[in-house]
Amino acid sequence: PARSGATVSDKDKPLPNLRNVLTSAEIDALLRPDLPDDFGERAAQGQITPRPVRDLTDPAETRRRELAEKRAAQISFILSRAAGFKSALSLQDCSVGSGLDQPEQFHVFACYGKSDQHVEVLVCLPACLAEAIIAAACGSELSTGRTSPDWTLSAMDNALLYQLLKDIGQSFDPSMRLLALETNSPHAVGLLPQGQLEQTRYQLKSAGLTTQLQTLHISEPSTGQKGNRSDAALPVTAIVTARIARLSVPVSKLSQLKTGATLFLGLPTDQPVEVLSGGTQGVPVFEGTLGRKGKKVAVKITRRLPGSAKPPLSQD
Repeated sequence: PARSGATVSDKDKPLPNLRNVLTSAEIDALLRPDLPDDFGERAAQGQITPRPVRDLTDPAETRRRELAEKRAAQISFILSRAAGFKSALSLQDCSVGSGLDQPEQFHVFACYGKSDQHVEVLVCLPACLAEAIIAAACGSELSTGRTSPDWTLSAMDNALLYQLLKDIGQSFDPSMRLLALETNSPHAVGLLPQGQLEQTRYQLKSAGLTTQLQTLHISEPSTGQKGNRSDAALPVTAIVTARIARLSVPVSKLSQLKTGATLFLGLPTDQPVEVLSGGTQGVPVFEGTLGRKGKKVAVKITRRLPGSAKPPLSQD
């Protein structure tokens, strides 16, 4: 009870509890830390160190990129040793798919394999790069002078490039050897078995030349592949929403918000994230952990919520 002559504001009035009575100040202390008055200003000025976020990058993807960067150095060394072509390759992208993106950009396809009947690797070169390699091997400048859109390999070009490119397959496997040089992109891509293929894109820079070089190879051994491609699931798309928390804020407080202001969710930092199926008003289906993948925010699914049905999917 308040002392005689003292008044108790509505904010400080005790609230009933099954165990005891808590004041508003005690409830605030339980739900959030006591932050300094200048916390919002410091956050706006970048003086608050963010909490480290878990890296959810797939270890398999990390391994693929490491191998791709290693091959870039090996390919550059092989071209320098075999043709005297000095260049630097930088990895742009490494992905798993079912074919080659924009094959029309490339004119020469070096086919590698461990046996004469089985192509496992394609190294794809644009015409300008094939010309530059031939020119460097002949002691000339970056181009042979042929700029026609319908540029093709002559018998001499084919024999020369065969010798210059034959060792590149060893960057994938020491037993890999050059089987053929192709100039027909649908035919070259069709020589690879159907299934998951790993496509790697490189940017190649040399004196006076900047272009692309791509490789395409089987991401898994061809023997013992599981199932049949015709039995694989059809591609589908679904809309999912990751909900961290819900927050109700009075309109009067919203009107006073400014840059650097802080809204407290009243949740611990390791609180699981709900994943909803069907948009923001959907049904919670999964729980996950908030983290990052590379430079993007990500949610790693940890479990399916009990009693939830499979999320509705719409065929792409």
